[in-house]
Amino acid sequence: MAIGLDIGSSAVRAAELDQRRGGSVRLTHYGEVGLPPGAVVDGDVLEPTVVADALRELWKVSGIRNRCVAVGLASQKVTVREIDLPDMPDADLADAVRLQAQEQLPMPIDEALLDFVVVERYPVADDRFNVRVLLVAAEKDMVDRLLAPVTTAKLRPVLVDLDAFALLRSLAGPTATDEVELIVDIGATVTKIAVRRAGSPLFVRMVRLGGDASTAQLQKVLELSWDEAEKAKVDASGSMVAGAEIDPEDERARVLQNGVKRVVTEVRDSLDFFRSQHGDVEVQRVLLSGGASLVPDLAGELQTALELPVEQGDPLGAVDTDRRRRLPAGLDDESLSPAVAVGLALGLLR
Repeated sequence: MAIGLDIGSSAVRAAELDQRRGGSVRLTHYGEVGLPPGAVVDGDVLEPTVVADALRELWKVSGIRNRCVAVGLASQKVTVREIDLPDMPDADLADAVRLQAQEQLPMPIDEALLDFVVVERYPVADDRFNVRVLLVAAEKDMVDRLLAPVTTAKLRPVLVDLDAFALLRSLAGPTATDEVELIVDIGATVTKIAVRRAGSPLFVRMVRLGGDASTAQLQKVLELSWDEAEKAKVDASGSMVAGAEIDPEDERARVLQNGVKRVVTEVRDSLDFFRSQHGDVEVQRVLLSGGASLVPDLAGELQTALELPVEQGDPLGAVDTDRRRRLPAGLDDESLSPAVAVGLALGLLR
């Protein structure tokens, strides 16, 4: 059994996976418990007691018994850098990456937790090769704040992993293809943008942007409570998806459309930057994930701006499809919520 724990801005979510003989994976338990606004902001835990209480409730409602978990990181305080180094034995690579990190990071290296992922080894000249890695650095204090409510809730973190890497696993099918895909996951406060090839990461960026921005704007301009503004946003979104006519002057529609424009701009700029660094790599399609990715017109606007096919990713793509009829109660194939938690659990099964 492997458990992934997603501590998001709007909810905490846990997914338990069981790997059977032959390698097939089944989702055995899943649950989520909402968080009040401000408890977790941009991936940073600000109210540890509130989060710890939500985690205790999560274990009650999900039916999960095991308490060893993989925890996800999603914050602008996490830095991801691409580094090229001469090829060398794996035993020496960690030291070389750490030396390079001192020049690459916007924070003192003794205040950071470091990890890296090998992206590729490629020839340079005269039978020599370079190795390209993605360096991941997180502020120690931020990680401590993330793990504090986890341990308070009597859970045991055995792995801390980047949410973006978890998404790449959960949105993959049973077998990775050679396609190059742009993954865009839009959460409540953080949007994760990543490029993968054959299932492996090539590029990761996290942007402070999400569905809560539209709620906050409606709260301000319409003078509503947070809950009222969230309901106004959801109602307007549902009406637009259903094709109902909405007055162009309706503030709800204007706010949603502005949110779409901001996301499209950030994704287009990120893709342009990736292409400037990887001119020989051609992105073939875009996969959307996250609850805020369902906002009306987003997929169409992205498809037009990027000139690429856009579709919703499958958060259960790595789960044995023959067993989907046995999904945990309350979860169906249409839910986007389990993507990060499932991917974190998959990281423990590697």
